[in-house]
Amino acid sequence: MTDRIPEELLAFYQDLHSHPELSSKEHRTMEKIAAQLTAWGIECTPGLAGTGVIATLKGSRPGKTIGIRADIDALPIPEETGLPYASENAGVMHACGHDVHTTILMGAAKALKDLDGDFPGTMRLIFQPAEESGTPMGAFAMIEQGCLEDPHVDHVIGLHVEPNLPTGTVGLRYGKFYAGADRVHLIVHGVSSHGARPHQGIDAIVVAAHIVTAIQTIISRRTAPTESALISFGTIQGGNAGNQICDRVELTGIIRTLTPEAKENTFRRVKELAESVAAGMEASVEVLRFPAYPPLINDDAVVRASEDLFTEMLGAEHVYVEPVPEMCAEDFAYYAMERPSCFYHLGCLGEGQEQHPLHSCFFQPDLACIPVGIELQVALAKRLAEL
Repeated sequence: MTDRIPEELLAFYQDLHSHPELSSKEHRTMEKIAAQLTAWGIECTPGLAGTGVIATLKGSRPGKTIGIRADIDALPIPEETGLPYASENAGVMHACGHDVHTTILMGAAKALKDLDGDFPGTMRLIFQPAEESGTPMGAFAMIEQGCLEDPHVDHVIGLHVEPNLPTGTVGLRYGKFYAGADRVHLIVHGVSSHGARPHQGIDAIVVAAHIVTAIQTIISRRTAPTESALISFGTIQGGNAGNQICDRVELTGIIRTLTPEAKENTFRRVKELAESVAAGMEASVEVLRFPAYPPLINDDAVVRASEDLFTEMLGAEHVYVEPVPEMCAEDFAYYAMERPSCFYHLGCLGEGQEQHPLHSCFFQPDLACIPVGIELQVALAKRLAEL
């Protein structure tokens, strides 16, 4: 399965997988990337956004500057794959394939370096931390600290492994690809009383229940059927004793939308509805918003160039144009906001392999997708540099 992967690169991947690090804590990963690039004679700059790394390779022919991005962080998930190189960091796992993404970019760096400048334009390699943080600590921070400048990057490309697609295939999407996401935190304030005298208090649990139920009507009755949006509450906490009327409940959740307009409208409706329901029950509520990622919107011209190239390389039967957007969030969206970009899915399901979803403690990508990803990223960067 891995015989097409150079031994050095396979060892790099396995070491990365066995030493996963959480968002903004990728210190060993950063050092490993920088050391390997340096050993290959590629100058790099570690420390962007805390634990990110950038490097630049210049071709001998004129052309655009292309950014190639990989995310490097892991998830707080205990690994249960049983792999001989399974995570050695308790409770932390590369369950979203970022170790694959990083290895692919390392392989692309080596392949470009081996060309000894025989390619057009300039390649900016972006090893980005904190994609899984759910905050603007990763891509946004890298951009703020200059990863798209000096030289000015014209296009950015990125990929994500996809266990729903067979190895050797890719999934592309024109326009809206991933949802934007905002985290929300609601704090419901009531009045505590004895459980036998509920009329002397204001039950924050009952108020919170009505708020959660009412908010779901925003999707079913206040959002156009042609405009996707999701509101999910993942935690609810409140109360101190079973015989006491609760005076405070906290809820945390996420709002997912596909356009900036829907993002603003949905949050406004959540706030207005939560406040009106609470007021109607003589309670109050604080509605706090923590912006995470904007919607990821691919550039149609860059996607068209990618589709044409991938069809040449893989055959039309292995290039899948995805019909609907994903409601997941991905901070590559920040690059796509700044430059015409293409983000795509790389199939990683091996023949006969049991499928496990991303963020599963059993997730195992088919490592044969690594050389495929390297070839695609290098070829696409060169093609876009010539446009």
